[in-house]
Amino acid sequence: AYIEHALNVANARKSEFAQKYFRALADFNNVLAVLRVRAMGAPKEMLETNLLPAGNIAKSIFLNAMEQPFETMARVLATGPAGFAIAAGLEAVQQSGRNSALEKARDDYLMQLIKHDKYDVMTLQPVLGYLLAREQEAKCIRLIVTAKRNKLPDQVITERLREVYG
Repeated sequence: AYIEHALNVANARKSEFAQKYFRALADFNNVLAVLRVRAMGAPKEMLETNLLPAGNIAKSIFLNAMEQPFETMARVLATGPAGFAIAAGLEAVQQSGRNSALEKARDDYLMQLIKHDKYDVMTLQPVLGYLLAREQEAKCIRLIVTAKRNKLPDQVITERLREVYG
């Protein structure tokens, strides 16, 4: 509901930045949903109820990708404006076996979108960018603190850290 509402507001206000941001967010979250439903061995119907409605990639593509081998699925899902980042994230998932690699690719891609309009002072993008960047930094701090508490090696922390706004 959050993403759908955000896209409705972005469309009403004709905010190209917000449209790109929330469509990419929906696409990445839908790819993560495919990976999670596949890992559970759940039926395609479960995926259908969990897909976000408003991304750049059609629901039918996600439903078809569910039944494909991983390599084929990665090629099929790597479409749209965020396709290269989705492909890179899925490749990292295949190598590491962890969905956190795709979550990192999502966060890094979204941060690149924010940085692109960082200096467009005649619009709301710098303010939105600042807000989203602070959220990203809070995620990074939580990740570092959690990893240190669990005595994880620095290499694990480094590979999981997201790109920051600055």
